[in-house]
Amino acid sequence: MRILLLTPYTGWNQGDGAIQDAVIHNLRKRFPEPQIQLVTLCPRLTSKLHGLPSFPIAAVESDNHLAFEEPESSTQDFPKAGVNRGEWAKKRLRSVPAARRIASFLRLALREIRHGFRAHRLLEQTDLLIMSGGGQIDDYWGGPFGQPYALFKWASLAKFTHTPVVFLSVGVCSLRARLSRHLVFRALRLAAYRSYRDQGSKNLLHDASFTRSDPECPDLAFSHPRGGWPATTAGIPTPPRLAVGISPITYLSPHGWPEHNPDIYERYLQTLSEFAEEVLGAGHSVVLFTSAWQDRFGVRDLQGKLDSSPRRDSWGDRLRQAIPSCADDLLTEIARMDAVVASRLHGIILSHLLSKPVLALSYDRKVGAHMEAMAQERFCLDLHDFTLAEVRDAFGVLGLESSAISASIRSKVIEYGQKLDRQHDLLIRLMGASVGKIS
Repeated sequence: MRILLLTPYTGWNQGDGAIQDAVIHNLRKRFPEPQIQLVTLCPRLTSKLHGLPSFPIAAVESDNHLAFEEPESSTQDFPKAGVNRGEWAKKRLRSVPAARRIASFLRLALREIRHGFRAHRLLEQTDLLIMSGGGQIDDYWGGPFGQPYALFKWASLAKFTHTPVVFLSVGVCSLRARLSRHLVFRALRLAAYRSYRDQGSKNLLHDASFTRSDPECPDLAFSHPRGGWPATTAGIPTPPRLAVGISPITYLSPHGWPEHNPDIYERYLQTLSEFAEEVLGAGHSVVLFTSAWQDRFGVRDLQGKLDSSPRRDSWGDRLRQAIPSCADDLLTEIARMDAVVASRLHGIILSHLLSKPVLALSYDRKVGAHMEAMAQERFCLDLHDFTLAEVRDAFGVLGLESSAISASIRSKVIEYGQKLDRQHDLLIRLMGASVGKIS
């Protein structure tokens, strides 16, 4: 069985990595020796991380070494991950003489045609194309010619090769441009099966009437093989000394985020810093960690604030950093924590996967939707205006009720895993429809 997993994944986001690990694990449980290949933004890195062949999702591959460098330090000749490719191309063409503009356009067009032929040949030898989870339906990070165009292109090519397409527990984040909606709706209409990770995602597709009967199914990370395990305290000091994980996000920062608001970012970091000082001052340990490589800049900025504290010497080695390079490393780090404070969705989801109590500082609709679905909405604060007092109070309740909270989370994780098992079983029927297509 030849299966393609398509995702706008560079290899630097451990949440995306955990989703792919989960899908790969479930496919291998259900099919004898499936031939799985990834379709990603950085094939070289994703092949290395997952031990599988990878194919570029777009004609221009992201440079996995430069994808999340500081904007002023990058010298790459192609758009970075998250850059609006259409706007990038316009600016680039305006900056050169007319003759060179035409030549640049022709080179880009030729590269796109070549990529299309290569993708078509790959799909001719494929039994199933899976748009595998994550926030795939989104134009915030690349405009209409980012992921919306990629979905349309691959779904259209799959139609020509009679390859079934499924959208598996995808999230809808942003579709600001009319062209983005047109491209996404065309891609969705071509799918044999569609499911969305929350009701809010479905609501954002209300204009596409054909999606209204599509099911909701939890984020694919909940089908990771480590899901539903009891919370472990191996290697953690016994209470009252706790290990608290804090995972800052670079939301609205100058560190590669599409939009900037220094005031919100600075206030967010300052409040986190003050909270971390209180935790350390009470004798607990703090681990500054990331679930996406981009957020290492947030860890750096937060570490800088804590290093300038007059009480820094008294904390000793109770303050440390963890910048994992893959999903398994991240899960191992989280397993050693007693509680987590995080903002990025999969920093929260992977903590819940391991039954950890989480205080979410929400920057986006999807974070609030997840916390509500997990019956944890009282531990969800708005990143834009939360206060130190609110964090202190919510975290205090989290600590007092940690055992009951962990049990509730674990029950929900098991329930979600069962739902995802049933959804993965549907793939057997879809695969059966395409068996024998390729001799």
